[in-house]
Amino acid sequence: LAIRSPKGHHRQCDQNGESDPLGQPAIVDDLSVRHLIDRGKRLVNWDPKLLTAVSDLEVVSEEEDGSMWEIRYPFVEGDGALIVATTRPETLLGDVAVAVNPEDGRYAHLLGKHVHLPLCDRTIPIIADSYVDKEFGTGCVKITPAHDFNDWQVGHRHGLAPISILTLDARINEHGPEKYRGLDRYDARKTIVADLEAQGLLASTKPHKLMVPRGDRTHAVIEPMLTDQWFVAMSKPGADGSSIAGKALECVASGEIRFVPEQWVNTYNQWLNNIQDWCISRQLWWGHQIPAWHSDDGRVYVAHDEYEAITLARADGYTGGLERDPDVLDTWYSSALWPFSTLDWTPEWPAKSNPALDLYLPSSVLVTGFDIIFFWVARMIMMTLHFTGKVPFRHVYINALVRDADGHCIRVMKGQPGLLLARINEIQVFEGYTNPEATEKKVVRNAFADGDVWFNSGDLIRQIDVGEDHGVTGFRGERTTHAAIARAHGVRAVPVVAFWDGEGKPVADPLAGMLLADFYAAYLDQAIETARSRLGAR
Repeated sequence: LAIRSPKGHHRQCDQNGESDPLGQPAIVDDLSVRHLIDRGKRLVNWDPKLLTAVSDLEVVSEEEDGSMWEIRYPFVEGDGALIVATTRPETLLGDVAVAVNPEDGRYAHLLGKHVHLPLCDRTIPIIADSYVDKEFGTGCVKITPAHDFNDWQVGHRHGLAPISILTLDARINEHGPEKYRGLDRYDARKTIVADLEAQGLLASTKPHKLMVPRGDRTHAVIEPMLTDQWFVAMSKPGADGSSIAGKALECVASGEIRFVPEQWVNTYNQWLNNIQDWCISRQLWWGHQIPAWHSDDGRVYVAHDEYEAITLARADGYTGGLERDPDVLDTWYSSALWPFSTLDWTPEWPAKSNPALDLYLPSSVLVTGFDIIFFWVARMIMMTLHFTGKVPFRHVYINALVRDADGHCIRVMKGQPGLLLARINEIQVFEGYTNPEATEKKVVRNAFADGDVWFNSGDLIRQIDVGEDHGVTGFRGERTTHAAIARAHGVRAVPVVAFWDGEGKPVADPLAGMLLADFYAAYLDQAIETARSRLGAR
């Protein structure tokens, strides 16, 4: 259950009463003590529309048409210039070097020399790094550590200080030349390209296909951004010599947790074997606020509330003011704690018995979709193992996804048709996908050949049987908003009440034009109560 605390943050409770907000203070404190969590300035995926960091898993990269600009970087010593290729000319304002491959003989004589940074009153060095592909473009790469993940690594290897040139809403900041300050990144791009051409520094512009990273919620182009964030170390060995990710891999390898179908173990292992430190902070106004207070001199105190933070600060000899960290925890960080935090977990368990944890941890099975194996399944396993020493569940049963005609996953949050409650062998009327007379095995083979179910919602017959005792036998409509084909196990009719308008007249097709979220809000609470009474009577 979720309730709202006085400060507006969601808290979870079990059926017996309220618990701590997911035990966050104790958990963050435990990770801090074990040096597995820290806050620092790192490069993250940044959504300039939501104004928050997002995880790699929330970034969708798709091929789009773009351009490749070749720009002249004049030599400081002598005539001529290096030709540098880029797909993002606006970021040259933050360049700190030009890199070439150390095995590229064309540029060996230039290593250690400097070039003028176009449109800026700075010079930058020419360096050698094996990251550069000498066959791509001109073999010269601009290095912008504050706005590219690969460049960040190159800059770190060469001790180059990053220069961030974008505000959080993707405008040129005070580190760019005055002419471009305040311009949106794409307006700045147009102006910069025009200025390069006017100064004879634009060598060429060529059409180019490139992968563009976009946020899966806003579709805004994601910017690598240098910001202060909280991270959990995934691969750092603990006191027992094992990392958080390592323990999660081991419990599946040993068979303590089994995936069904077993093929999804490969997906699970691939992600964990290549995992990076987990950015768990988000710059949003909703969520569990990070339980940390900052002192004026840079110290951090993790506590349940401000009074406890002040007490810790005084014991540490600090008497100044404290300010709570404004960030909230990643939704999936909070969700990762679900298997034990909802059972009134405390750090004293299992030494101090807890009936709920003793009985229900681990649980028998988790039923979910493959699309959140990374988001949720792996993280629940990692966090539960770390804090309790136990696995959260014994089996992970992976369902297929239901997709629309374009291959997009049908989700409630998108307002798409998707109220699909039927069992596999009870799915009917999907012309071209299933055979109404088919056995369950044949239906699975035909409709789930690639692991997912693909439906063209416009070609479905929309119907909900509500039973004679409700006075309506069904609703049918051509190309209505929702596809709803349902059967309740052991009950012929789906327990959905009849729908009536404000004047008491029956509604012939209540699903037409209705968003799925509205359907849930308006009718499902009634449906649940109807089902409860009918099944209880039986």
